[in-house]
Amino acid sequence: MCAAVVRSRVVEAKGLPWLKKVIFGVMAHPRLFDLAVRVFSFAQFPVTRDRSLDESGTYYIRARSFGILGKLPGVRAVARLARWRSLPAFATRPLRDRVKGQMSPSSSVTTSQISTEHPGLTVCYFAGCMIDRLYPEMGEAAIQVLRACGVQVTFPRQQRCCGLIALNSGDRADGATMARQTITMLEQALEESKADYIVGATTSCVVTLTQDYSRLFEEGDGFRELCGACVASTWYEASGAETRWSG
Repeated sequence: MCAAVVRSRVVEAKGLPWLKKVIFGVMAHPRLFDLAVRVFSFAQFPVTRDRSLDESGTYYIRARSFGILGKLPGVRAVARLARWRSLPAFATRPLRDRVKGQMSPSSSVTTSQISTEHPGLTVCYFAGCMIDRLYPEMGEAAIQVLRACGVQVTFPRQQRCCGLIALNSGDRADGATMARQTITMLEQALEESKADYIVGATTSCVVTLTQDYSRLFEEGDGFRELCGACVASTWYEASGAETRWSG
């Protein structure tokens, strides 16, 4: 029995902590999640005021920055986590905003930006929450490498959380909602862009979509069939894709 199943049964018996319930509920509603993250990316400034920056350009939330704010309900849990590790701050410009000006209305790069090593090859880039919202520089780098390999890159702006975090916490209901949204989005993106493959740079998201989704839905569920048809058979993890197409 996998750990996710065990956690879901524990949650069914004991329920989720209220903070996780709120967070996953918001994540299951994409527009609300986008608004909440954008608001929080500015609201977090008091706890990132020392602007602790690493070599990649990512800012971090440090325990020393909380002060009396660390005693507030809801903030206390975050402050407790920051005591023993530095937490990445939300980017004020997520990846979806950074690539918007670089992509055509159909979300693909122009032909002048593409080399001719792999003419006609198009990929749909799935960033995942971590890269889109926390580490957008990683997404920009992955897209740049794919372009250098001669690949046209599309970025579906409707992409959202795949549900991994909720599923790992035992929240099967919200996790399944996010999974259905992701499968529908990817099916539409593949149809519109005529992409040959889906590429993801967040390995945990790739594993969730290609392996966990098939166990999430019951036999006969249409989403299970869609998962096998448009997700599992077309995926590449970014490092593998770049290695394959760089030669």
